Amino acid sequence: MKIALLGIQGQIGNRIVPYLKKAHHNVWGPNREDLNLYDTPLIYNTICKENPNLIINTAAYTNVDGAENHKNLANKINYQAVREIAKAAKSLDIPLIHFSTDYVFDGNKQEKYKEEDSPHPLNYYGRTKLAGDEAILTIEPKGIIFRTSWVYDWRRTNFFLKMKLLMQPNAEIHIINDQFGVPNSAGLLAKKVYEYIIERNFKKAKVMNLVCSESTSWFDFAKIICTHIQQDPLVNIIPISTAQYVKKFAKDKLVATRPHHAVLDNSKAISSGYTMPNWDTDFINFIQNPYG
Repeated sequence: MKIALLGIQGQIGNRIVPYLKKAHHNVWGPNREDLNLYDTPLIYNTICKENPNLIINTAAYTNVDGAENHKNLANKINYQAVREIAKAAKSLDIPLIHFSTDYVFDGNKQEKYKEEDSPHPLNYYGRTKLAGDEAILTIEPKGIIFRTSWVYDWRRTNFFLKMKLLMQPNAEIHIINDQFGVPNSAGLLAKKVYEYIIERNFKKAKVMNLVCSESTSWFDFAKIICTHIQQDPLVNIIPISTAQYVKKFAKDKLVATRPHHAVLDNSKAISSGYTMPNWDTDFINFIQNPYG
């Protein structure tokens, strides 16, 4: 099977490659010269010319603060490109696997967010990701939209690597303690994508929350990270509210508004046969098996 893997150099995309190659799939992972997602008019024809049997789109503009300053770029990648990818999937009559985000919600709900809950993004990144989701659901290719959150890995840019860099001897690190979500390793998400491909139950595209069980705050996630990569002398991790953090450290920067409680409910994924561990179990496995 020929698979178009868009975002092959990203966290999830890079982790999917070994699964596909082990199963002897033909992977087309275009670089920017082959398929520039900023060049919207060329996307549809380029994909159709390659004629894949399946599209996996892990590409996205994920700089949440940057999206506020670079709205055109965020819109092109997260909405316009996704729309053209969905059109190509529909025209070729092939499945599309796409990744969405918890940031399509405003975080005002104290319970976990289910797939049927109405989105209300607080920032431009969330709005562009929601527009991409809605484009897929309107065009109606076969496939699935996996909605996930707080993705981390040993490469690229993410909270885990930022903490690893900051956790120097005698460091004092202020971490936000009033934003809650679900951390997920890129390796786990890649494995679940492959399980979905093996299953081949490709129906009209729908949304499914694909996250670990339980939730945490950025502060408690940082403490777990520190426990496993602890420096000597001890690092001091200090809890701070979002409002205090912005006032103290980001008053001269444009900071996107983030949801305080964007915890996704994974009951549909579990009932569909996906085994989703608790987030801390997933993290420990990630630490113990860095490239597993």
